[in-house]
Order: sequence, then structure tokens, then C-alpha cells
Amino acid sequence: MQQVYFKSFRFVEQLFFSIVSVLKIGAISKFNIRLPKAGTADGPLLVIANGPSLKVELENHLDIFKNADCIVSNNFAVSEYFLQIKPAYYVWLDAYMWTSGNEVAKQTIALLNHQVDWPLQLMVPAKALKKVEALFAERTSQVQLVAYNYTFFRGFDGLGYWLYGKNLCNPQALTVTVMSLFVGINMGFRKLILVGADQRWHENVVMTEQNILQTRVEHFYEDGTKVEYVPFYKGSIKEAGTNTAVDFFRIQLKTFEGYERLAGYAAYKGVKVVNASAHSFVDAFEKKPLTHAI
Repeated sequence: MQQVYFKSFRFVEQLFFSIVSVLKIGAISKFNIRLPKAGTADGPLLVIANGPSLKVELENHLDIFKNADCIVSNNFAVSEYFLQIKPAYYVWLDAYMWTSGNEVAKQTIALLNHQVDWPLQLMVPAKALKKVEALFAERTSQVQLVAYNYTFFRGFDGLGYWLYGKNLCNPQALTVTVMSLFVGINMGFRKLILVGADQRWHENVVMTEQNILQTRVEHFYEDGTKVEYVPFYKGSIKEAGTNTAVDFFRIQLKTFEGYERLAGYAAYKGVKVVNASAHSFVDAFEKKPLTHAI
């Protein structure tokens, strides 16, 4: 009896969330979204995150990156490897890239505006497209802006997968890496190889005696010895105050749930995803060294 009650409750819960998600899609999603088609669908797409472990992979296996389709994200352009790899795809998710005046983001924008002499598709949330277009109004590069819907779906898996395939919504993506994997699947690539996705933020968090949560976020293009602990502000906005411990670990939970939901969608689409990131905490995909995964 208890099991029947649980299944009934679960069904009603999923039905409710599905209805809410569909209404949300109808209200805020754009229905004319078209992502680029995979250049070589049979070849792998290297999904490059910006974790510290990526540096070793780039140093040891640069030729692999140069000879594969690559998708990068956020501030990858400030690294010396950007102009060497010449990735075909770039994803922005975090609003600080186009709203905050962040100095590293400014460097990224300048590089993308004037240094890209190859075709590059920069994918951004549809709701931010006009703001991003303003940043690239005087570009002399070959950057093409492409919009995607950033609308979470929660509810029945089958319905969610169908809506994902229509580019109307996405799995929960609190990190740009999840969104990069998602658009890689929807572009038509049959194999994705994830690198640089350390996802070990929980190892670099402290709580001060004043109850201020601080994090230390290191990227491969930075000198790790100079990265300091800084307050973890809500929405990256100082005036909003810092996140609590509950906030932090809730974000981690949702992040890893996003990977798991994405793994389900990849299986539904018949897409192979391999995690070739060294020291990665992401366990939703099969793990292999880069040289074996390619």
C-alpha cells in the first residue's frame, strides 16, 4: 500500500512540475531557435571546461585539441591556447560576461571582437542576445552570435527529452559546462569528450568567524598560487549578500543533478559522452584518459 501511495504521489508531482515547465516554456522561451549543425557529426566534439586540470592536458596533448572540433566557454579566450586551437564553438552562460564589467570578461570580449580570423559561433542565452549584440556591434572578427533558450525543464523525462530536442528548454544548468554538453548534443555530435571539468568547488570553500562563506575558484589560465578566497555573493552581486552554507551545497546538488539529467538525455539521443577530465568529481559519465577517449 505504501509503495502504491509513493508511486501515485510521484506521478502527481511529476505531472505538476511538467505542467508548470510547459507553461514557463510558453511564456519565456523563443520558438525560432536554431543551433549550428555539427561540422563532423561522426567525429568527437571536445567540450572544454576551464578547470585547473585542463592545463596539463593542453600542454601534453595540444595536437588532439588542434585536430578536433572544440567548444569552449566563458573566459577561455584569455588563454594562450585560444588562438592555437581556434575552436569552432563558444558558449556563454554566466551573466557577468555581459553585465558586470568584470576585467577578465572585458579582455575576452576584446579578443573575440578583433582577434578571431576563423568562423566562430558564440552561443548565448536568448534573453541576453540584444545585450551581447551591443558588445559586438563593431567587431572586425568572424564571430557569429547564436541564441539558445535557457529555460529549465522539470517533470517527466520523456516529455523533457522531446522538448530538449526542439531547443525549447534545457536540463538544469548551473554551470556553463552542462550547457556546453547540451548544445553539443543538440548540434548533432554523436560523441562528446569532456575535459577540464574538475568540479571540485567543495574542496575550496571556507566559512569565516563572521559567517561569511568564501570560495576559491581557480581556472587553468590563472596562476593558482595567486588565487585567493573571496566572498561567494548571491548572483555574483555584492549588494545581494553572501550565500549561506545551505545555499552553497544546494547549488552543488543542483549542479550534479544537471549532469545526471544530461546523461539520461545523451542516452536517449544515442550520444556517447566520455569524461576525460583528470581529478574530476563528475561521475555521471564513463571516465577515460584523453588519449583513450579520442
